[in-house]
Amino acid sequence: MRTWIFQGNPEVFDIEGYLAASSGLITWTVARYADQISADDSVYIWQSRGQNAAQAGILAEGTITEYPRVQKDDALSANFWKQAPEQDEALRVKIRLNRIASKKEVLKREWMKDDSVLKNMLIMRQAAGTNFPVEEQEATRLGQLWRKTSIIASIIGLAVSLIETYELDRLHSPPIYAFIFISRFSRHWSLQRRTMGLQKCPVFFLTSPGEPTILSTFFPYRRRLGR
Repeated sequence: MRTWIFQGNPEVFDIEGYLAASSGLITWTVARYADQISADDSVYIWQSRGQNAAQAGILAEGTITEYPRVQKDDALSANFWKQAPEQDEALRVKIRLNRIASKKEVLKREWMKDDSVLKNMLIMRQAAGTNFPVEEQEATRLGQLWRKTSIIASIIGLAVSLIETYELDRLHSPPIYAFIFISRFSRHWSLQRRTMGLQKCPVFFLTSPGEPTILSTFFPYRRRLGR
């Protein structure tokens, strides 16, 4: 079983809209490696930079359900083409989606270009194309980060909720992200403590994608908002 990256251009096709509207089964073009792509291979759906470099990265992960064959495009996809495809029938595969990333869960290309393993992926070195093989070591690293992005999104959601409810005395932004845990949500503190006036909470810094680390310090909540 191999791992692949299938890329789409958001200037040509609304990838996010297509994924969101799908019932869990999508169709993707096979332009290269048809003799190597097999049923049960893993695949990541990658959105290219388009006109906005920040949007590039992995939006979804799935499993190829068939060998490449000449077939019509998914009927649903017609609603999401910004430029009509050159031909209706082409070599394609069907993909069963296992997970679609939320906005906060997208695995950004910006993160991967600084990763010692992922920076050498074919799609990072030669971005033009549709289908890209992923080497075994790269696939392992991608899987680690992909699983952790869902955890990170949960942490961010909690932090946003806290910030909306409480006013922080001071908070200096770290290089990437800071995650704030109230003590009752952190395994490092007693679950029986409750968030009150000046209670403190640990600050978590994301030192690299998917690896939260307690670096230091506690910032006290000053008071509840809404007075």
